[in-house]
Amino acid sequence: MAEKSKQKLETVNFVTPWVIARYPKISKPDTQGKFADNKFKTDALFMNDADYKATLAAAQAAAKKLWPSIDQELVQLPIKEFFDGKDEDKTSAGMGLVLKSKFRPAVFDAKKKKLPEGVTIGGGSEIRVASAFFPWSKASEEVIVENGKRRKEKTTAYGISLRLGDVQVRKLEQNQGQGDGSAFDTVDGGFEYDAADAGGEQFTDDATDL
Repeated sequence: MAEKSKQKLETVNFVTPWVIARYPKISKPDTQGKFADNKFKTDALFMNDADYKATLAAAQAAAKKLWPSIDQELVQLPIKEFFDGKDEDKTSAGMGLVLKSKFRPAVFDAKKKKLPEGVTIGGGSEIRVASAFFPWSKASEEVIVENGKRRKEKTTAYGISLRLGDVQVRKLEQNQGQGDGSAFDTVDGGFEYDAADAGGEQFTDDATDL
């Protein structure tokens, strides 16, 4: 039990590759709709297969570190396939990540200048996130029918998720409505917020190494 508690406190830092924000709730928490949970969050589509494979490898390595005693095939990862449309009209939008946090992330432009809270990050924006993998587990009861008899069996699901941390924007779309930015480097030719107060000096130059 002590080992399990220690694992739950451990995290693995990870800076995502550049991804496309999908239904982002970065500027304000998600408070409306079927899936509202009052959290800051975004889905993030990979822009190429190489980024998907590199992130998958990083997630698998994090899972081994955070749940070393669990069969790795049973550990759920925060990588999924997204879809557009519904039912028979549903088509794949690509593979991506799910990132969430209870706290508002700090947002920076390509030159590491911190954006004011009034600047909204809309769907289609190109971003990367200073995130962290963290472990979770969920206990439940499953009803088993055997030889005509029903019995309850306790099961536990294990997984890792990604925390939504500081966000850097390379291309801004505003069609929708705290940190220090230390994980990012600057991006030549990327989105730059026009303001007198630059900030963002704390970003490092090796932040994109995966």
